[in-house]
Amino acid sequence: PNTASTFTVSTTKPSRTGYTFAGWYTAASGGTKVGTEYTVGSNNQAKNQSATLYAHWTANNYTVTLQPSGGRLNIGDGSITKNSDGSATFKVIYDTTNYYNLGITASKTGYQVNGFYDNTSGGKKLWNNGGACLNDGTYWLNNKWHYAGDVTLYVQWTANTYTIKLDGNGNTSGTMSNINATFDKEIKLPASTFRKTEYHFIGWSTTKNGEVKYKDGETIKNLTPDQGKIVTLYAVWKELPKAKGVDIAIIKDDGVKMINNNTLESFVHTELQLTIANNEDNITLQSYKILNLDEIKSKINNTESQSEIEIKVEVTYSTGDKSYKVINKDGTPCKLKVLTLVLGDSEQ
Repeated sequence: PNTASTFTVSTTKPSRTGYTFAGWYTAASGGTKVGTEYTVGSNNQAKNQSATLYAHWTANNYTVTLQPSGGRLNIGDGSITKNSDGSATFKVIYDTTNYYNLGITASKTGYQVNGFYDNTSGGKKLWNNGGACLNDGTYWLNNKWHYAGDVTLYVQWTANTYTIKLDGNGNTSGTMSNINATFDKEIKLPASTFRKTEYHFIGWSTTKNGEVKYKDGETIKNLTPDQGKIVTLYAVWKELPKAKGVDIAIIKDDGVKMINNNTLESFVHTELQLTIANNEDNITLQSYKILNLDEIKSKINNTESQSEIEIKVEVTYSTGDKSYKVINKDGTPCKLKVLTLVLGDSEQ
């Protein structure tokens, strides 16, 4: 007899990467969904009828979470959710092009964005900053999402670099090289090698006529967040304190004797009593030497009556880590008076 053929449809679901099985249908597109049984033909048809059933699939949604990694996510796409912790989430659909152009940019003070990666360091790059996807074959293929799973991505950053220029700000000698600096990394300022006659270095300022901002050798960082910028630090100078001494008197005959036995320099040095006045910076008078000793000797030897000569002095100051030499600083030189009379004599 003529009869229909009834088949039991398998309950075992097939699998396909990135898709969920939606059921068996009578056509590849559209058609009627088939249940657990399917009848082919009718009672007026021959036995052993056959039919083809088609699996239908629904592309899966996957959650992508973007972590700002210490920066800020700037969202320009309303379909992307900004979370309270600063991260962002959105749904990608497998094998579709949605979000192949990412409507998010990232920013962080002092840094440039490398892109969005699947690891905090290294890993695969999925997007440039606010740009098109990268077809790496794992996550994106032919501008379509190709990864069957949720994923957390991280912004990776490169710290900006800048240059610190050290300006002598009126120095009379010394040079110093520029310093290459990286944002968020500490730098120890080198000891100043600048010198300025009759002044001592007290630190660095960020402006030409400003106050001290950084001390010599201080550890600093983040002078600017801008890539490639040149930041100038200016040497700040303070006048050295004045050295004060007293005038010296010497009888010619005594002076000649000191010249002959080589004690004149020691005598002048001791009697000069050079000290520092108005010292506010704990500067010490390290040493001083007589510069015109030969002139003084000549003056003593050639004096016929009372005469005097200025004592020219080179003073060395110390600020602890630096020494400064100054010639004829205000307050010096003092005078050496040469006398030809012994007190109480009435003859020249």
